[in-house]
Amino acid sequence: MRKRFLLSVASLLILTNFIEAQIAKGSLLLGGGIGFNSTITKTGNTEEKQNGFFFSPALGTAIKQNVIAGGDILISHTEYASVTSEKRTYNSYGAGVFFRKYIPVANKFFIYGQGRLGFSYLNNTYINNPDNSSKEKGFGIDLGINPGVSYALTNKLHLEAGFTNIAYLNYQHTKLKNSTIAGETNSIRNSFSLGSNLNNFNSSLYVGFRLLLNKK
Repeated sequence: MRKRFLLSVASLLILTNFIEAQIAKGSLLLGGGIGFNSTITKTGNTEEKQNGFFFSPALGTAIKQNVIAGGDILISHTEYASVTSEKRTYNSYGAGVFFRKYIPVANKFFIYGQGRLGFSYLNNTYINNPDNSSKEKGFGIDLGINPGVSYALTNKLHLEAGFTNIAYLNYQHTKLKNSTIAGETNSIRNSFSLGSNLNNFNSSLYVGFRLLLNKK
């Protein structure tokens, strides 16, 4: 009888903690994500380096239990360089709206799926050699799906890790100015892409936090 009573109390405590970990309707979500990558590739006497980061503060609200809708701002920067004097710099600044669904899987643990629609301004530079360089400016529209896992450190603070754009749809409109010894040329490019980052987990992994101001 005593064992049964203790098991019942333990089960009740676990269930209580599990219920408390739920994200209540009306809760306010504040937070952000940060990601980075650094790669060095050596082939014979050739060395290539790539470094990048992104930062994305977010604000949302729970439209129902464990479902968040909101918006964010995204800033990203990537640099690529090789010993052949080739350098490329990518800068992106934008904002977006997102819809996120949390699914409780264990006490304080959640998995989530997020869909995001975003708009960004692009400003890129390419240097092939001292006599050949290009500048590219334009905008992009992105639709991406981002899965991840979240752990409730407290009822108000969640630590999370996930992958950016496991599946994505992208449209870009850019203007390219190319400078050479012979002079300058200008071109306009429209591109459309559909793909996945499943083959590049290292560059798409990010960690972040979410502060939940639960509705009383």
